[in-house]
Amino acid sequence: MLENLKYRDKIIFLLAVVLLLTSISLVFLYSVSRKNLIEGHNKRLDNTAQLTINTLTRDLENVEKVIHLFEENRTLTEYLYITNRIGREGEPLEELSSNIIDPLNFSLLALYDKNGKELVSVDADAGNKQGGSLENIAYLSKNKNISGYSIENGNLRIVAVGTMHDDPTPYPESIRFIKIGANIDAKYLSFLKELSGNDIFIVKEDNIFLSSKDQISSFRILENEMETDGIMYSIKSIPLKSMYGEELASFIIALPKEELASSLQWLRSIIILMAIGSMLVSGLLGIMLIKTLTSPLNRLIKLTEQVGSGKFPEEKSFEGIDEVSVLGRHFLDMTKKLKNQKKALATYTTGLEDAVMNRTQELFNSREEWISTFNSITDYVLIVDREYRVIRANRALLDRLEMTNQELAGKKCFELFCGKNSTPDGCPIHETLDTGKPSMKEINYSRLVGHFLVAASPLSVKDDEITGIVYVVKDITERHNLQLQMINAEKLASMGQMAAGFAHEINNPMTAIAGCTELLIDQLDADELQKIPQFEYFHEYLNIIYREAFRCKDIIRGMLRFSRKQYDTDAVDINSLIKEILSLLDHIIKSQDILVIEDYGSIANSLMADEGEIRQIMLALIVNAIDAMPAGGSLTVRTFDSYNMLCMTVSDTGLGVPVNIRNRIFEPFFTTKPVGKGTGLGLFIAFNLAKKYHGKIELVSSDNRGATFTVTFPLINPAVQAQ
Repeated sequence: MLENLKYRDKIIFLLAVVLLLTSISLVFLYSVSRKNLIEGHNKRLDNTAQLTINTLTRDLENVEKVIHLFEENRTLTEYLYITNRIGREGEPLEELSSNIIDPLNFSLLALYDKNGKELVSVDADAGNKQGGSLENIAYLSKNKNISGYSIENGNLRIVAVGTMHDDPTPYPESIRFIKIGANIDAKYLSFLKELSGNDIFIVKEDNIFLSSKDQISSFRILENEMETDGIMYSIKSIPLKSMYGEELASFIIALPKEELASSLQWLRSIIILMAIGSMLVSGLLGIMLIKTLTSPLNRLIKLTEQVGSGKFPEEKSFEGIDEVSVLGRHFLDMTKKLKNQKKALATYTTGLEDAVMNRTQELFNSREEWISTFNSITDYVLIVDREYRVIRANRALLDRLEMTNQELAGKKCFELFCGKNSTPDGCPIHETLDTGKPSMKEINYSRLVGHFLVAASPLSVKDDEITGIVYVVKDITERHNLQLQMINAEKLASMGQMAAGFAHEINNPMTAIAGCTELLIDQLDADELQKIPQFEYFHEYLNIIYREAFRCKDIIRGMLRFSRKQYDTDAVDINSLIKEILSLLDHIIKSQDILVIEDYGSIANSLMADEGEIRQIMLALIVNAIDAMPAGGSLTVRTFDSYNMLCMTVSDTGLGVPVNIRNRIFEPFFTTKPVGKGTGLGLFIAFNLAKKYHGKIELVSSDNRGATFTVTFPLINPAVQAQ
């Protein structure tokens, strides 16, 4: 019986704790809900006040805009005034009032001279009149435009006064100031009430000056509250200041507190009902628990104490269908099983301890061996999961990236190798995850700087699902470069064979062209030629054909000599050679709207070389500069000598040469031009021809600022060089 009382007391204590926690929760709920209701009420009042402020500010800005309109159109204003004065009394300003003032809901328009004397006015409340004046002229003269509120003829208005420009006027009464106003009346307050949903009051000297309500019998203002006709309001006050900064009245936005009080009363009722309900439920549950649990629990507690001490007593089964009785029966079954298992476990434990120790040592040795093998691989190896996150990397890759496994773990593989935020196209890991099969590709990784053979293989395939990827990266940069060199060498060999064949085949037609042109020049009679229209151009074009045919033959001979390593040298007039090239390309230069700037130094016959090969160098550089300026620009060609060196520069104002390809522009077959536009051999041949004469070609370029190619040769006296 004492045991039953003890557990009953515990249950009652627990129920009391539950009731206390429930009460605290209800008090907290009431406090939070009350706070939210009050904050919502105040927020609604603040929003209404802000809406009213915005409306008043907008109306002030509208008045200022109209003032500005009249300031900028002084001639119109003076015209209306003069017309009014000479016979159409009142009509111009009334017309202006109907067209501008009335649509904008303004009620006042007045013009004043520099002394503040009223010249003409349109007042919706007082009618047209003249003879009034402005106050504080000195203050108005210092401030070009001012705005605010005023009380005139018993009406509250939004007003603005603007100062006209100081332009001289031929009329004796110069218009100096203009005043515009809009009434704040019952209609205006009704509009604000409809807009905000709250009552609006204008208070002047603790009395209601104007209200959105029709009749008010009693009125009292407290701190942040107001009472009218027995109704309490929460209020926000907005001061209304005159143009000179004086406070005239206050704009009061009122929100009835009746709705808030009703909500708070409803909240209190709900909380009280919830508290009463929780107490009733807790009391009933306590009585039921005490009655149901006390007796079987005492028996079950004794059994657990005995089993806990290592004893397994024989007990009769629990009767009843309640949860505690069912638990008791299961507990008895469990004690029987525990008794049998304890015996088997004692025997098994001894053998298991030995097996665990042996297996642990084997796993440790196996792990160390795996890590050693993994880190001894010279290729870059890493393991990633299905989300492309790095799990582990071998020592070779860690050294290349200068990172540790802790720093690398969790990073995406495409961030490390490609420097991208997403999986690139053709990713081997992506293909392996899609197909479930190994994938191998050659990839140029920008972050590792090189060409690599990569292989992705599935790892830990479980239930037909890949849980990871083994990614192996082998550096084949050197092999790739050798392959490219072999390909280029094969291209050059093929080009050499083709060039020799082309040279032999083209040489004969060029001989015929040159011969026929020479025959035309010699056979045609000069007198007859004079009769031909534009004879000079005809004669010049024949000479150009003749000269260029022989230049083609020289190029062909140069190709043959280049293949035989034989060439003829003579003194070359660089300046004349460049002028000839520019003349040849004149039609292309003009068609692209390119300005040519020529600056030639005194370097005639200062180079011993094959003229055709020097022409080929300069032609390649000039054509390259022209192609860099498809939208036009400036082409500058200079020749000069510096420190016993012959220098020739070709500069353009094109797009420049990007930094990442500057070291490749002299490679064979490298070109940035579209297919069919270039072969990639022009600069390569020019570079090698310059080296042939112990010269060099250098590039200076900036992105989007053009490029300058400089060709230099040793400056040697022709007689000495010939020897």
